[in-house]
Formats: sequence, C-alpha cells, structure tokens
Amino acid sequence: MKFSVSTILFGLVATSSAAAIEKRTPPNIPSATSAKSMLASIPTRTTDATGYQRFITISGQCNTRETVLNRDGTNLSIGSDCYPSSGTWFSVYDGATWTQASDLDIDHVVPLSDAWKSGANTWVSLSSY
Repeated sequence: MKFSVSTILFGLVATSSAAAIEKRTPPNIPSATSAKSMLASIPTRTTDATGYQRFITISGQCNTRETVLNRDGTNLSIGSDCYPSSGTWFSVYDGATWTQASDLDIDHVVPLSDAWKSGANTWVSLSSY
C-alpha cells in the first residue's frame, strides 16, 4: 500500500488538531432553579392586536383562512359558506396529515407581533393587509 507524504502529513495534522481542541464549560452557569427564577422575572406584555382584521374577505364570502384551507386541502367538500366541511391537509412543517379544518392554524409569513414591532401599526390601512 502506498501513501504519499502529503497524505501522512494530513493525517498527522488532523489527528493533532482534533486532540488539541478542548471542551470548556462557560463560566457562571446558574442552577436550574436560578435560571427558572431569572426567566420568570423577565417582563412580558400582551400584544395590542387592534388595527387589523384577523382574516379579510378574499373572494365572495371566502376569507383568508377559508381561501388557504381550500387551496391547500385535497378531497374537499366545501359548503356554500366557503368553509371546507371535510378534506385532508398535509403539514410540510411536521409531516402530519390532518382531516379536520378546525385543527389547523393558518399562520402568517411574518408574525403579526414582528410586523407590529417593525412599525406595521403606522401603515395606512390598505397596505397593512
């Protein structure tokens, strides 16, 4: 078996580099009890969810939620009110399949709280949809 000098040197460098890496623990790690106490002391507030409609009408009677459910579902039965009374939905997030529309949440591409923190509450009404 032939080994080149560069192969042997590479092996020696890789081995010595791996051995030289030491695992260090960060200093001043709080106990679990202290960490829980510190987390509990962080102030929180409720979101001011005024100034926008949760779901707007997209077409006819169909609001945003119904439009997305009808777009993404398969084998749907859609009532005259636009709501899917039965069907199947596949979640790309966790690979689960759902059969009840009421079990699904329609999420925003940008979370509303982030939009509000970025100034969405100051937009004129038409651009906030």
